[in-house]
Amino acid sequence: MRSTLRVAVILAALGAAAWIGARVMYYDIGRELPRKLQAAQERGDKPAEARIRWQLGKDLCERRGRCAEAVPHLEKSVEQFESLGSASALIEAEQGLANAYERLGRPDDAERIRKRLAIQQPAR
Repeated sequence: MRSTLRVAVILAALGAAAWIGARVMYYDIGRELPRKLQAAQERGDKPAEARIRWQLGKDLCERRGRCAEAVPHLEKSVEQFESLGSASALIEAEQGLANAYERLGRPDDAERIRKRLAIQQPAR
């Protein structure tokens, strides 16, 4: 009986530690991305800026529920990936933007992007 209780206490402690670690990582990402974005802009590193804007937009909308704040970052990342000619990154950014539009109650905008994506990705 005591060994069962010990195991339960250890498992509970491990679960709490994992939860705390996940929360710390979640908040670190939220603080780190704006700093990384600023650094990329200062260096004039357009590929890094586009990637960080996509990550920031995705984090804001999907993890934090702040899709209205995410849209400008996602729109800019789409624009930048398009000018860089980065097809796979462009598709991911457009999917993120369509999802943000959907969550904001802008289904027409989301559908416009999804139709464009369907044209870009022919059936296999």
